[in-house]
Amino acid sequence: MMNSNQAGSMEPGEVPVLDIKKCRCCSLEKSISLFVKNKGFKSGIDTICLECSRDKVKAWRKSGKRDYRLERKRRLSKYGEALLKRESLLAKARREKLPKKEKRLKTKEEQKATKYKSESKRKLRMRYKNWDQELTDLVLIEAKHLTFLRKEITSLNWHIDHIIPLNGEFVSGLHVWNNIQVITEQENIKKGNKYDIV
Repeated sequence: MMNSNQAGSMEPGEVPVLDIKKCRCCSLEKSISLFVKNKGFKSGIDTICLECSRDKVKAWRKSGKRDYRLERKRRLSKYGEALLKRESLLAKARREKLPKKEKRLKTKEEQKATKYKSESKRKLRMRYKNWDQELTDLVLIEAKHLTFLRKEITSLNWHIDHIIPLNGEFVSGLHVWNNIQVITEQENIKKGNKYDIV
């Protein structure tokens, strides 16, 4: 980058001089290569030179603003016992608000119930198979459409049902396209989880 007056005053064979920028901290004119890169500025270069930037960081670190122990010591020397008393009251209030959860042992009935629940969920997950998933989804959409049509025509409620129930007592079916049927609400309630072999 060159200044407009530098470009106009250049003679043939002369080497171009790098752009010079003034640092806002030390007020010295320095080469652009000695400035911090910053995308926040239009030019992509900060208004502070590298040297001043390093000095600022060093001064900030020496001030100990991030050192919480030093900050606490300063506050203690300034406020003394009142600060300690206030901190202990706050800690006590926090302890009272958040009581520790006591671990309660589950009864045998609760253990059986949770075991049965997790077991039935596992069995149900096993019923859903990934093969022919697109066909199964298509049949389900068609079955839903069929329930609405039949309800309009017959004014009865229709359900989508599994021919062989997913959680039958003696036999369990799969959630696949050829195990889906549309039957009336009364028939579905009457059937329940039973499968009658004809």
